[in-house]
Amino acid sequence: MKKKKSTLLIVSMSFLLSIGTLIFSSCADKDDPSPILPTPEDTPYILKLKFSEKVEFKEILNKNDIQDLTETETAYFGERIQWSCPHELQFDRDSLSIVKTNNIVEKYKLKWQDKKLFIYQKPIDKWEYCGEKDENGRVILNIGFYIIKNNNDQRTFMAIGQEYNLISYSELMNQDFLSIIWLKRKYTFE
Repeated sequence: MKKKKSTLLIVSMSFLLSIGTLIFSSCADKDDPSPILPTPEDTPYILKLKFSEKVEFKEILNKNDIQDLTETETAYFGERIQWSCPHELQFDRDSLSIVKTNNIVEKYKLKWQDKKLFIYQKPIDKWEYCGEKDENGRVILNIGFYIIKNNNDQRTFMAIGQEYNLISYSELMNQDFLSIIWLKRKYTFE
């Protein structure tokens, strides 16, 4: 009987010792690498509109007849400026969502070259300049608004629009008998 008790004691002690060893070994440091923290480029972030300003407001009748306009922007563009005004920029890895009035969202692929922001225009398969990041980390987005009128003997053509990539009205001029109302606005986000 004593032999049975001592065998039972040895088995019990061995069992407790193996459980203790198992617990301590599971808590020990392992050679697993620590988790990789996301870089700022991988982390989604949102910038809000802080202010906007008019940069240029001109009428171009031909290459030599350019004059500043004194009327209000709404006299020419109506509510287009208000509806086109971006309120928020949402960055997520390689994509940019531009949120406008009434939660209208435009989505683009983006890339940075130095501090310049480019968006991918899928219909024309081209990367186009859109804005830039200043020395304080603010993102400045440019929008060019335009009204193009083309009159000739047979017809009158008129186009109204806006684009992020327009830096100058000269990009719109392709014919001599063209008139352009040009408005360039700068939107600053923080």
